[in-house]
Amino acid sequence: MVAKHRKDSAAPLKCSACVSGEADAEKERAVSKSDSAPDVFFECAECLKQLPGSSFNKNQLKKGKGKHRCRACVETAESASKDSSAEERKRNLAELKENARVVEVRGTPAEKAVAASRLAAAEAEYVTGLKPVVLGKG
Repeated sequence: MVAKHRKDSAAPLKCSACVSGEADAEKERAVSKSDSAPDVFFECAECLKQLPGSSFNKNQLKKGKGKHRCRACVETAESASKDSSAEERKRNLAELKENARVVEVRGTPAEKAVAASRLAAAEAEYVTGLKPVVLGKG
């Protein structure tokens, strides 16, 4: 939005909530828009329901017969994936903290450094969402 505003000062600036609200409204308009041609029905590979083509996005329809998933199933899978990955990161972080605590008590200085760096990388990934980059080995 800022880049667009810089190019055209008359372009309005909008907050992320407004932009996401407009995107949701656009999605609803696209779903509710009906074509004059009769709708073709497809079977969702996940819920096995026969649904009109408007219930699928273009990418899902391109996948081929037996691989289409409806919008509801795709959204459910994406939210479940986000939830499970967040839980996995929390569990991994807890394991690394416990490992660092154990190594701090009875580990060598090299083991302490390795445990501390792994913990720091996991905490940074948890906070930023960016995976650590390995610069070199040896």
